[in-house]
Amino acid sequence: AGGWSLFALMFVWQIPHFLAIAWMYREDYAKGGFRMLPLLDPSGRLTAAMVLAWSVALLPAALAPAFVMSDRLGLIYGAVALVSGVLYVAAAVRLVARRTTPNARTVFLASIVHLPLLLVAMVADVLITAI
Repeated sequence: AGGWSLFALMFVWQIPHFLAIAWMYREDYAKGGFRMLPLLDPSGRLTAAMVLAWSVALLPAALAPAFVMSDRLGLIYGAVALVSGVLYVAAAVRLVARRTTPNARTVFLASIVHLPLLLVAMVADVLITAI
């Protein structure tokens, strides 16, 4: 169950991360002939909605390891996952409100911080629990 929870975390994390990149570089993808969602969705409404939906799905995916590996992970990881996840969702909400490249960049940067922060919190929680 622990391995599957980590797989779910990685899988769900990549979708809003990738969609934020696709929104920021939609013109480059178009020039390269790559049909990405932002090219099929010029207004960005669907793209932003998908970023938000997957960001919301990331909250339980990020918290799942704390529940299925409760013998290893505890309050430290859970708190970091919750706070970081809520901030990530807030960035996605801003993208939905205003579909701009800077807001997409904020989601992208949030994703770059979110995942390593979760992984560091996992290691820290395990090390502290082992002491």
